[in-house]
Amino acid sequence: MEQLQQILPYLENVKNLSDLSHLAEQFPGGVETAKIAGQIVVVAAVIALVLSLLQCFFGYKMLRFWVALIGFLLGFAVGSGVIAGIMEEPSKILIALVGVTAGAFLGILAFKLYVVGVFIYCGLLGAAIVTLLPFGENESLQKAQLILMIVVFIAAGVLAVIFQRYVVVIVSAAAGGIHAANALSLLVPELSDRKMTAAAAVVLIILGVAVQLLTTRDRKKKARKKD
Repeated sequence: MEQLQQILPYLENVKNLSDLSHLAEQFPGGVETAKIAGQIVVVAAVIALVLSLLQCFFGYKMLRFWVALIGFLLGFAVGSGVIAGIMEEPSKILIALVGVTAGAFLGILAFKLYVVGVFIYCGLLGAAIVTLLPFGENESLQKAQLILMIVVFIAAGVLAVIFQRYVVVIVSAAAGGIHAANALSLLVPELSDRKMTAAAAVVLIILGVAVQLLTTRDRKKKARKKD
């Protein structure tokens, strides 16, 4: 675990697997460290790629799953954060237990309160897209990015509630496509160039929107037909 903590700061500079050779030169652990770092990068990139592709092509179909998942993750973060804040030295088991309990509660709540879940889901995806934009490290630009994230979160959430299917399809395809392209850039050296990554993201977004629109129907219209 201690070795892993030492490696993590170096992974920020890894843009693709070929960069691991440079990592071996920087870190005292040498080749062995590069192997461990490579395994971490590959596993993380593959998981991110799978989840991103699912979101890109099945965002609307899997909407209830994503809503429940985000509810769980938010609940876990809040629950574990609160217990860690109010107790001086809580055990890891207690933090995990409170986090899982809070996550399960919020996940079920988000699943049941569907409209609220849709608002949060699309709002977070919209804000996540803003974080990928190159704002630079200037403090004023960082504040501008934060403000834009809040504005996009609210706008995407409200629009998703009103025009559910189209907004969910577009936002999920965009977020999934961009993250999938970034994950691919780590795994495929030919896509590590920014222009190639951007091109891959555009292609995935277009395909994601097309596939979702062709394979889904508006749930509100379905409900009306049943009535």
